[in-house]
Amino acid sequence: MDKRIDPFGTVDEAAAFYAEAFRKFIFLRGVISCPSKVVDPSEFKLPGQPTSLSQVFGIQLAEDFPRLFANRINAFSKDILSLTAWQQIRPEYESVRWHYLEHEFVYPLLRLALKEPSALKNQAIFSITKLATVLEASANSHAIPADVEINLTKLDLWASHWPRYDGFRTSISALNTRAFVSATRDFRNRDMHTLAPDFYGIVPAPNVRREKRDVLTTWKHEEPLEINPLIDILIEQHRAAINVLGEMRELLMARLEQPIA
Repeated sequence: MDKRIDPFGTVDEAAAFYAEAFRKFIFLRGVISCPSKVVDPSEFKLPGQPTSLSQVFGIQLAEDFPRLFANRINAFSKDILSLTAWQQIRPEYESVRWHYLEHEFVYPLLRLALKEPSALKNQAIFSITKLATVLEASANSHAIPADVEINLTKLDLWASHWPRYDGFRTSISALNTRAFVSATRDFRNRDMHTLAPDFYGIVPAPNVRREKRDVLTTWKHEEPLEINPLIDILIEQHRAAINVLGEMRELLMARLEQPIA
C-alpha cells in the first residue's frame, strides 16, 4: 500500500505507529501501580438462611446490587489506570504524533471516566430505592415509582427510616459534587446536551451580551482540558465510590437484620 498519510507516510506506517503505541500501553498498564483501589465484588454475603420466598428475593437483591456496584467501581478504576498509563507514555512522543494518540485512545477514555461519578451516584440511588420498594411496599401506601422516576427524593421516601441510612445518604453526596462538576467544566452534562470542552482549545465560546442599545460579542475559544489534574480528581471520586459501597453494605446488613414482610 502506497497511499500517503501525513505525518506517518503510508497506511502501513500509520498502522505500525498505532500498534507500537498500543503495545507500550498494554505493557505499562500491566506493570504500573494502580492509583485507585480494586474491590472484591463477591465480598458481601448476608448471614443467615431465609425462611420465606420474599426473604429469598430480598436477600438475593441485597447481594446483587452491591456486587454490580462494585463491578462498576472496578471498571472506573481500570479507566483511571489506563489514563495514567497513557500519561506515562506521553513523553516518548513529540507533540504532533502524540496528538493522534490522544485523539485515538486518550480522549475516548477520558470521556468515559468523566461520566462515571454521576453514573455511580445514580446507580447507588437506584439500587437502594429499588430494593426498598421490594422490601417495604407491603408495609406502606407509597406510590411505587417506575424505574425512570427513581431519584434522590424517592430514595428518601422509601429508605430514610432504615438504620444506618444517614451514613449512606451522606456518602452518595460525595459523588458528582459541585466541586467535581466545576473542575470538569460540567463535562458530562455538556457532552450529552451541548458542546463539551476538549484537549485542543478548539471549542468556540463566544460571549454575546447587550449593553444599552448595542449587542457586543467577544470571540474566543475555550481553554483546553489538562488531563493530569482531571486524573487526580477522578481518583478522589473513585475513593468516594468505594466509601459509598461500604456504606451500602452496612445499610443492607442493618436493614436485613429486621423482618422482611
